[in-house]
Amino acid sequence: MLDYDFEQFCPGRPRQTYDLLRTRRECVKPTKAIGAQSHCSPMALQQHCDGVFDRLADVLQR
Repeated sequence: MLDYDFEQFCPGRPRQTYDLLRTRRECVKPTKAIGAQSHCSPMALQQHCDGVFDRLADVLQR
């Protein structure tokens, strides 16, 4: 679950969804300090994609 600093479209929703999940889960908070704030971190696309695709690779390898 990604929960961005300064989320403008769905503030608080990622944490609510995370709390409802009943499986292995992880909540990542991309921050302004690395330029990854705001919905989908448009100023830090590489960090966003690295996090998402690394997690997918981990899950799909099982």
